[in-house]
Amino acid sequence: MKGQEFTVFRILIGAAFAFALLLVVVTFLTNLPNPMTGREAVRDLYLNAARTPGKCFENKIYFQEGETITGADLERNTGKSASFHSNVDVVVCSSDSCFVTHKIKLTVSIMCSSYSCDVYFGASC
Repeated sequence: MKGQEFTVFRILIGAAFAFALLLVVVTFLTNLPNPMTGREAVRDLYLNAARTPGKCFENKIYFQEGETITGADLERNTGKSASFHSNVDVVVCSSDSCFVTHKIKLTVSIMCSSYSCDVYFGASC
């Protein structure tokens, strides 16, 4: 009888250890940066938004220091002009581009109309 209780206890300890290890692995995997550059991720988000006018597309995107997102790059495949808006100090925008001054993970939101798209850094549509 005592041997059976010890076996159950060992199984419970093993299950708890396996669960803790699984939590560590999942946490590590969810915090890995996307292998895509920030510019590429914004372009993909822009293409999705351009195909569905009136709907807000939003994603958290990793940016490296020095990345530049240009309106010309975004407009190339859609024909829709881009308007940039930044609510954070690490993304500096002009009328036709945005420059990332520091490495950061940031929310980017894009909403398009029939003719143009608004790109928001650090804010929702």
